[in-house]
Amino acid sequence: MPDHPNVEVFTGSTYSKRSEQGGYAAILKYGDHEKEVAGGFRLTAIGRMDLMAAIAGLQALKTPCQVSVFSDSIYLVDSMAKRLPKTWSENSWRLSNLHGKPGGGSQVGNGDLWERLLALCEGHTVAFKWKQGHSGQNDSYRCDALADQWAQNTFIPIDEGHQREIRSLS
Repeated sequence: MPDHPNVEVFTGSTYSKRSEQGGYAAILKYGDHEKEVAGGFRLTAIGRMDLMAAIAGLQALKTPCQVSVFSDSIYLVDSMAKRLPKTWSENSWRLSNLHGKPGGGSQVGNGDLWERLLALCEGHTVAFKWKQGHSGQNDSYRCDALADQWAQNTFIPIDEGHQREIRSLS
């Protein structure tokens, strides 16, 4: 996709165990253009906020792009680099069982969000890159600040996907 725009997406997320509220944010950069997207949920988890930051950034794209997604989430970056979500999808969102048989094990955590992320990657060339958190990079700080603002919001929705996952495990 050499003629498609090169877009950088910086992500940030936060989560408070005490309040069980989280926030996510993404800053998209294309040339001199910038766009911020952010949101938050109650009754959620940090891994879900990491995924939502990437999802929000990719959802904001209107045309096929070459995208670099920068995240301090090893969970997100390593999973995508190892193509684990693709494997999980092929195994009906189940992990391998103890005997190594695909799809015979437990349910993949955050499968609903991994599925959304995979779908959003289609049509783009996406590279997920790890960037150390709080490393002095202004866009990372801005993302974290936006995520924090959302996490402290009183009127954010409940993360229904997380709640369904918890109920299915009990």
